[in-house]
Amino acid sequence: MMHVEKPGLIVAPLTPFTADLDVDEGALRREIDYVVRDCRATMVVAAGVETQEYTYLSLEQRKALIRHTIACVDGRVPVMVGISHPSFRTAIELAHFAESLGAAAVQLLAPLRPFAGPPTHADLIAYFEAIGRESKLPITLYLNPGPGADVSIADTIALAKLPSVELIKESPRSRARVTPDRRDRPRRPCPLLHDHANAARHARAGRLRCDHAAAGVRDRAAYHRCLRGQGP
Repeated sequence: MMHVEKPGLIVAPLTPFTADLDVDEGALRREIDYVVRDCRATMVVAAGVETQEYTYLSLEQRKALIRHTIACVDGRVPVMVGISHPSFRTAIELAHFAESLGAAAVQLLAPLRPFAGPPTHADLIAYFEAIGRESKLPITLYLNPGPGADVSIADTIALAKLPSVELIKESPRSRARVTPDRRDRPRRPCPLLHDHANAARHARAGRLRCDHAAAGVRDRAAYHRCLRGQGP
């Protein structure tokens, strides 16, 4: 497995562009110097997450961004290269390219089906196994529903057991994936909010989100009438 200082700061620097929509290599170098030298990042991600806007680049432009990122890091910390692509062949091509440049790891988004729809368990396993067989680099399983698939916890565990998958990056849309399940715990209304009129006043004043206030009252219909200014 790659050597990374733990706990560490893994940074995906935003991709700066010129007015002509080319990658601004000078600005990228300054950004990487800042995150490595001043922020003391323990790893830099090259073209790996959607906020880096790699999806707007052609394959050759994406390779150039990866090459320049690794050159700017200049061996000071490990680099993890994003190889996410609906085509496993393109992902393998990017993995080989990353390996040739000395990357420490690759990051791979669990993809949606190219022909639309969520992948099955078999789809996900086959996709990651195909890429893992072709690359010597450890894979970071990247979970980001929306750009990628909404992978179940059971499928996440199955993917994490693959020999090539050594790290997981979670970008969940729900805290339920990363916090204990509290559905079986009894809800205890907050004394402050037990009165629906008082709860509505706090919600209207902006001191509480409306849905949080509603969770703390017994008579929710009366609460919503108060919230609309229709009295108790």
